Amino acid sequence: MTKTLGLSKKIHYSLLSAFMAIIATAFFVIDSQKKTIHKSYINISRNFVSNVATLYLNNMIDVVEEKIISASSKFGGDDIFNNAFYHDSHSVLAHMMFIMSKSPEINAVILADTRGHYLRVPEKGSIVKKTPQQIQQRPWFIDEANSQHRVQFTEPYKDLITQVSTVTLSTPVINSHGFFNGVLAFDINLAQLNKNIERLLPPVEGNVVLLSDTGKVIADDIVDETPERHDFQTILSELKKSGGLYYDEHQDRWFFSYRFDGPKWLLVYSVENRALNELVWSESQKVIYGFVISLLILLFFGFYLKSHWDKTLINIIGHIKTGAPDGWGNLESLLSQEINNTREREAALTAESAHDALTGALNRRSFDKDLQQHIAENRMFSLALLDIDNFKTINDSFGHLVGDVVLRGMVAECKAILAQEKGTIYRYGGEEFAIIFSEIPEQQAWQLLEQCRLGVRSREWREDISAVTFSAGLGRWNGEEAQALIAQVDARLYQAKHAGKDQTVAGNAA
Repeated sequence: MTKTLGLSKKIHYSLLSAFMAIIATAFFVIDSQKKTIHKSYINISRNFVSNVATLYLNNMIDVVEEKIISASSKFGGDDIFNNAFYHDSHSVLAHMMFIMSKSPEINAVILADTRGHYLRVPEKGSIVKKTPQQIQQRPWFIDEANSQHRVQFTEPYKDLITQVSTVTLSTPVINSHGFFNGVLAFDINLAQLNKNIERLLPPVEGNVVLLSDTGKVIADDIVDETPERHDFQTILSELKKSGGLYYDEHQDRWFFSYRFDGPKWLLVYSVENRALNELVWSESQKVIYGFVISLLILLFFGFYLKSHWDKTLINIIGHIKTGAPDGWGNLESLLSQEINNTREREAALTAESAHDALTGALNRRSFDKDLQQHIAENRMFSLALLDIDNFKTINDSFGHLVGDVVLRGMVAECKAILAQEKGTIYRYGGEEFAIIFSEIPEQQAWQLLEQCRLGVRSREWREDISAVTFSAGLGRWNGEEAQALIAQVDARLYQAKHAGKDQTVAGNAA
């Protein structure tokens, strides 16, 4: 009798130990998995903001800045500015309308002299023109001349004519004799900007908003005609110094941000911590269910032993001789499969966040990380910056789909050449790419880069494109900071562009 009770206690203790072991294992596995998934979504969200800023908004800013500088030079030459106000304004208005027709990102074009007289397109004939004093008080008006290449962006303000929130960029008009004639201004199409932001598909449910330097809303993803009014003033300073990631305990929200260099705008993507936790929970449920099933099986097995311990003990002895009880092997397989699936999903998410979705090249974030790693490890390497020649003309002539084909084709050509060498290609932004040549002399790096250039030039395209070329700058790292090396190589790329394109400019060693 005593032996029987002792055996029952041992069985009970064994079951209790197994039960506690499964609970402890479940706690540590699920907690580790949740932290890993949470970190993955944080990284994916940061890459989402970075990609939207660099591939869309920065490109739009560069386009409008290039257009206003070009138009300012046009209006400053050949006495066009004087004709606009004192002689025949029709040709000037026609040129302003031409700019509008080719610029969906612009709402209006304004040309004003230093006294406040102005021309604006489009403008209804029935609208009473504003007085010069009113024009001189507008945020975009420039009182003192500065560099023609210095473009200034206003804070959001209420336009006198349209009565809606507007952001304007402006630049001085300097004539051929060097005199300050007036101001050229473009009203940015905020309605179009809002629509484009509304079409974004963020990785986690949240809000995307574009802020000015003072925290005023320029555009957001709220589906309405006017931007949603948020109070970012309380956390604006924290966002600016957060380095792109900030968690606000009061709002229980994550804020992912990107600060622009030109207009000092701030792109902010905010996600409720609740929504992020729901995704983490959803990703973890299968493993949790697996552990719950394990516990239920263990409980069922315990009750079965309690009711039929004599028969069960005999079966256990038999299973000790022949193998594990039926069902447990399948359960272990299920748990192992789910853990492996989770690791595979994590690896897939990590790979996706490191690559550019369009071209398959590594993205800008990976470039910054690898460049800093090379410098930190004091490894010998060379850096090249590549820019496709006349890419805007390709886009304008054949469309953006063909432009995408050109980008993918160039990356494929370079990857094929660099596959057996120590060279890695990255999408630096837009039609610009970077290559890091690791642990090879600069001369060898130059030869590989030339092979890439000649390979791209000789590539045959199904589209009606005669040839695609790129210009490049190459430099060897000599212990300087990353930004200094990039600036040096970018200057050589600039030399290659202005020396006729389709060539590589390198240092003396190459």
